[in-house]
Amino acid sequence: MADHRFALELVLGPAELSSVRRIARAQLDRWGWGPADDALTIVNELLTNVVDHVPDRWCALLMRREEATLHIYVQDASPALPVRRPVNSRSTAGRGLALIDELTRQRWQVVPTTGGGKEVRCLLGARCTRCAEIKAGYRRSAEAGDREAAEEWIVTMGRHQRQAHDTLSGAAPSPVPYATASRDCARRTDR
Repeated sequence: MADHRFALELVLGPAELSSVRRIARAQLDRWGWGPADDALTIVNELLTNVVDHVPDRWCALLMRREEATLHIYVQDASPALPVRRPVNSRSTAGRGLALIDELTRQRWQVVPTTGGGKEVRCLLGARCTRCAEIKAGYRRSAEAGDREAAEEWIVTMGRHQRQAHDTLSGAAPSPVPYATASRDCARRTDR
């Protein structure tokens, strides 16, 4: 399979999030990446962070598929680094980085960009059946408003990932070895 690349630059508001998710889903479907839910969750969490924490709301989304691996990058102009907050059952916010950590099996990092901003890089591999079952349990709990059960599903996913999939347990994420979208290139590309 040839490498596939998709890039999109935009100034993002809350109303545009669903449109960008639809565009990303269409691209993942075009590539045959399925199920796309984990990738779309990561894209949504990263873009929501842009809406909530980046003053000018400019960002670049880059997705690149290489065989059974999907690289997701989101670049913005803010030097402020994302902060992972402790997950608690009373909070309705602050779970995004914990979720990304579990979905990527801790294979994500933040890299400063030359313009003073940052790029969040995530690496996602194909999922197994048990991962899909756990994710469905999380989704049911979250939709039912059962925060404690949803948190337990996140813990269960992390435990499963470490036991069944993680060969890098405890290791820091390594840099992703290819060029990223630049702010100088204000265009969408998809191949």
